[in-house]
Amino acid sequence: MGNLLDREFGRGQAFAIAAGLMVVLAILGTVLTGGGFSGWYESLVKPPWLVSIDVFFLIATLYYIIAITLLSWLLRRRATEERAAALTLAFGMLLANEIWNGLFLGLQSVLMGFLGMIAFAAITWGLQFTLWRSEFRREATLLVPYSAWVAYDLAWAFELWRLNG
Repeated sequence: MGNLLDREFGRGQAFAIAAGLMVVLAILGTVLTGGGFSGWYESLVKPPWLVSIDVFFLIATLYYIIAITLLSWLLRRRATEERAAALTLAFGMLLANEIWNGLFLGLQSVLMGFLGMIAFAAITWGLQFTLWRSEFRREATLLVPYSAWVAYDLAWAFELWRLNG
């Protein structure tokens, strides 16, 4: 990862790295999820305000688009300590998202899903804060809608744990 943090990349290289990383992480998330989504998730008691699964899939698609764009933009920036911190947190957010899939769906655990969501939210909001306080305003603005969505994620993860724990 050091080489990614220490140099800036051209537009095509940055996009290829970001997209490739997302593909690898999406595959990891699929492996970690196992078959937990098929019957277990449907059997859970859900709060009435939980959005439909179609909305979750739409948000997941937007998340991948935002993440690839964010990484691409950061990789094209001049290599600085601030950029290294932002890239490290961005990678942490991406990895934490896939680990959350394994904790919640793979282990079929509402408690682990809730605890994993706390960690994921902390990393995401830490990235948001790091972007805002640095020179990366465009990247920070891009992440705002997803950071807001994570608050909703945390609320429904808590409610699933409360209703099914």
